[in-house]
Amino acid sequence: MYESDPSATLPDTTPPALGVEPEPGSPELMRGWSKLVIQGAMIVLLASVLSLIWSTGDQWDQTVDLPMYGVLIAALVAAMLTLTSRWAQVTLVPLTSWLLLGAVVWLMTKLVLLLTLNTNPQVLLREINESLIWLPTLLGWSLLVSANSYTKPTWPGAVVTLLTLTSVLGGAYWSYHVGVTPEMTASLSQLLLASLLAYLGMQYFTERMHQLRFHEGERKVLSRMAYHDLLTSLPNRRSLEDELARLTAPSSPAFALLFIDVDSFKVVNDTMGHDQGDRLLQLVSESLSAAAPAQAFRLSGDEFVMVLPQAGGEQASELARQLQHDIAERSDRELGLNISLSIGISCFPDDGAAAHELLRHADSAMYAVKREGRGQIKPYQPEQDQATERFQHIAQAIGQGHAPQQDGFYLLYQPIYDLRTGRIVKAEALLRWTHAELGQLSPAEFVPVAEQIGQMPRLGLWVLEEACHEACRWPAGLRVSVNVSAYQLTRADFAAQVRDILARSGLSSAALEIELTETAQLYTDERVEQNLAALDELGVALSIDDFGAGYANLTRLRSLQLSGIKLDRSLTEHLPSGDEFSHLITEAVSALAYHYSLDLTAEGLETQEHVEVVYEMGCSLGQGFALAPPLTAPELHAMFAQPPRRVAAAALKS
Repeated sequence: MYESDPSATLPDTTPPALGVEPEPGSPELMRGWSKLVIQGAMIVLLASVLSLIWSTGDQWDQTVDLPMYGVLIAALVAAMLTLTSRWAQVTLVPLTSWLLLGAVVWLMTKLVLLLTLNTNPQVLLREINESLIWLPTLLGWSLLVSANSYTKPTWPGAVVTLLTLTSVLGGAYWSYHVGVTPEMTASLSQLLLASLLAYLGMQYFTERMHQLRFHEGERKVLSRMAYHDLLTSLPNRRSLEDELARLTAPSSPAFALLFIDVDSFKVVNDTMGHDQGDRLLQLVSESLSAAAPAQAFRLSGDEFVMVLPQAGGEQASELARQLQHDIAERSDRELGLNISLSIGISCFPDDGAAAHELLRHADSAMYAVKREGRGQIKPYQPEQDQATERFQHIAQAIGQGHAPQQDGFYLLYQPIYDLRTGRIVKAEALLRWTHAELGQLSPAEFVPVAEQIGQMPRLGLWVLEEACHEACRWPAGLRVSVNVSAYQLTRADFAAQVRDILARSGLSSAALEIELTETAQLYTDERVEQNLAALDELGVALSIDDFGAGYANLTRLRSLQLSGIKLDRSLTEHLPSGDEFSHLITEAVSALAYHYSLDLTAEGLETQEHVEVVYEMGCSLGQGFALAPPLTAPELHAMFAQPPRRVAAAALKS
């Protein structure tokens, strides 16, 4: 139903250069122009015919005027026939220019012949007076050509100069061979003065026309900049507001609005550079523009809106599915990226009668997609509003760009115990947030938002730096553990950033452990592999977090140079109840850790029973409220001063 050519490109909508106007093409203007040219030609033609009729029959008329006027009349008739034929309308500008040039050449040729071949003063005066009929016509044609010229014409000055030289030299020649007469001097002076007056008027008109054209060009460029996006050439938010105001007028037909967000754009921009990010936005805009009959707009960043006239939710969903298919295919083929779109839909008038309501509701539906995992299509539902406003409030608070501690972020540290000795061997840095307006937020709520809006790399580096500075004050032999997402690892400079943080803090690389979130990207992205190799070479310990709950690739696991595995709490929480599946997985992971000499940490140990079970199943390290809750830095220092504690009864027996 909707045409969408993946290879289609946007039409050239680049604003014209300042001061450059395209050739006028409206039928009314072309007809007026043609009329003026023909009228000038008819006046000269009539004057030429009358000159022949009233000819005295002298030698000049027979040898010069007759053939020259014959050529002129033929040229003028041909020009008028050309101008009155339909096929010639598109050549009006060059035809007028050639007509003007031919008239100038004809006039100058006649004047040269008159001053060099003629010796009769009466003929001189008569022919100069006949030549004056050309000045109004030449001036009119000149104004037409100048008004539609891309540059200031230089030929009027050249014509006046040539006319002056011809008059002076011809007058000198005439004076030498014939003699000076008052009539000749007056006639030549009148011709020169009339030509000079025409030239000055032409100069003023030309200068004024170019000034007006320049200001008009500025106005059009500024107007386009105000209503169009410079990167994609799509209409912008202001254009969208005007269009929605028109479409939501009383008694307007139904239409659908699609609010589109490019998933992972921030990651692409940060990891692959702004040039690649810009190309992605251009690719998206090209595909959106090719989807007829909908009209595309760019709001800001990676957000676009499409307006589908005279359509409802079903047609909008069909268009959305087609767009997702086209973008996924083109981004993979042209950029080597797997890009998806999150799309929210609202319909007029069912989902709102006002423009701002429709836009907000479509935005709400799009954010509902974001909360549930991206790459989907959702129509607006009223119950989405509250959750969307919460999401947007959190996103806005995270994305303000302040230093994280100024926005209420802080770190807690949860000790990790050696279950055999009861000693603290390391502590995990945990990000927490108390916002001035939102209050205390759970990491389960704000971390997904930070990841979706591309703020996790910034927060992650802050966590890493704060944790390293704090760990410098811990007793020797202890290690700080910091969680890092796969998205952070896709940044080409991540390993270098870790090296710089270690240098600034003074922490030994052996005292830092980076916990890697287990995703498919962890095992398949070349940039992640390069960063992990660099971190291993640096001496930083690497471990897999939440093992058993995500994407597991045991074949690639041993190539990551790991020092440990952390068993996910979804497995450990069911161990005391005798859950068979949890027991089997835990035993398998324990055997794997033993075989590869990896530290196995069980997290989520909420009760003493949890501690006993995981210890008996081979987990040497443990973390959870049964051992210690997350602590502030001073509270953790107090724990360091305490003697080893009894954590597992079985450990005492051994």
